[in-house]
Amino acid sequence: MTSSSFSTWEQAVNWLRSQPDQQEFIRACYFDAPLRAADVGQTDYQLLIDVRRFRIAADSEPTVEIGLSARLLDKNGKVVASRLFEESQKLDRIEPPAAVDAFNSAFDRIAKEMIGWTVQAL
Repeated sequence: MTSSSFSTWEQAVNWLRSQPDQQEFIRACYFDAPLRAADVGQTDYQLLIDVRRFRIAADSEPTVEIGLSARLLDKNGKVVASRLFEESQKLDRIEPPAAVDAFNSAFDRIAKEMIGWTVQAL
């Protein structure tokens, strides 16, 4: 099968994952399987995160915008706490290296805030 045989990214990834000679590459790189409850056992709490916004607003001042909705659930699935986290970072110019740096900066601030919120909520 060639790369032109795939009509979606998902098909290409599934094909790659099915190749026995690529398993070491898959484990070492980008294709981590999601954790399942059976993999980690029963936990007391679970943090669920939904991406609400992840974009570059190209207005008069280009700005990276990230919005993440977080819900903290107990082991019975009851919502203990929820919150929307939003951050933005201005860009000097719209090009990949500057965008990556801006996204990293905004996400770093969200992650720090989310960790503090999670600890406090528990």
